[in-house]
Amino acid sequence: MDYQIAPVAGNEEERLAALRAAMCAYIPHEERFDRITRMARRMLHVPIALISILEDDTAWFRSAQGLSVSEMTRNNSFYDHAIGSAEVFQVRDTLLDGRFTDNPLVTGPPHIRSYFGWPLEIAPGLRVGTLCVMDTMPRTFSSEDLETMADLAHMVESELRVNAMSDNQKSLLAESSRAHRKKLLDPATGCWSEEGFVELMKRTLKDVASGTVHAALVGMEVHNMNDFDLGIEKGSTEARAMVLVQFIRRRMPANAILCRMPGGRACALFAARERSLLREQIGQFLQEPDFEPVAGIAFPQKLEMSSYSMSLKAEYVKSDVGRLLDTAMGKLAEGHGVTSILQ
Repeated sequence: MDYQIAPVAGNEEERLAALRAAMCAYIPHEERFDRITRMARRMLHVPIALISILEDDTAWFRSAQGLSVSEMTRNNSFYDHAIGSAEVFQVRDTLLDGRFTDNPLVTGPPHIRSYFGWPLEIAPGLRVGTLCVMDTMPRTFSSEDLETMADLAHMVESELRVNAMSDNQKSLLAESSRAHRKKLLDPATGCWSEEGFVELMKRTLKDVASGTVHAALVGMEVHNMNDFDLGIEKGSTEARAMVLVQFIRRRMPANAILCRMPGGRACALFAARERSLLREQIGQFLQEPDFEPVAGIAFPQKLEMSSYSMSLKAEYVKSDVGRLLDTAMGKLAEGHGVTSILQ
């Protein structure tokens, strides 16, 4: 190994304690962070934009555009170099920089030739990760690019200090070890895994039984996803799933819960204090005729999607939740759902 690994900062234990207390890593992806990485990629004209959180041995992606992996080995990453100071870290051409010429991320996929990263602080001097963009060609980023990255990075830092998840999601994550959190998430899309989703259904059903919320499941299947030209290599199922999930997540309220299901399907769990609000959230999400669609959110092509909605009743609290989920998705597979076209 000839490439250079950055030295670990002297406050590493304090840094790790802070990011774990704030639950920065190994939690479901959220639209508020995806929005920022989409802006970074669009405004700086790059193929890859990431929010990375630096754990003790891993760089885990809180949001990713242009990559279909969820994490990288910390020793191989650029991120220790980037959080080593409070200023922006820039590599104009990795093949001309001895620290990176033999780095596996340079010599192999994703073939990084230029890197531009801004360290993210959640407290003074405690840098938990970076907002970064990468290109597959040499780049010199301008002073205007620097201002753009500064603004976007400060937006990320503000969001990292706010936990917008529902109480049930926060409590499940707080009770879980890092290893268990990884099992609760789908690595390709950042959604909840089926295991995590079932546990959240159990907790939500207790809330329904107590009369504090109304809730419903919405199963979904997109039929024409492979027809789209999204700038993604043919046959890249995981990359396509990531794009689709981000589109779905943009249409959902912040407290809704999304699960990636087998066979190219997904299921969402909606909950609200009032039944009318629950109905409105689902109606807007599915663009039902009686409800206005979510404004300003459109997919590049029309999605042919089947959906099936099932209210969660108080008596279901004693049911086998896994079988309840299977029943809802089974109804979708049997053609009981409503087919719609979303755009």
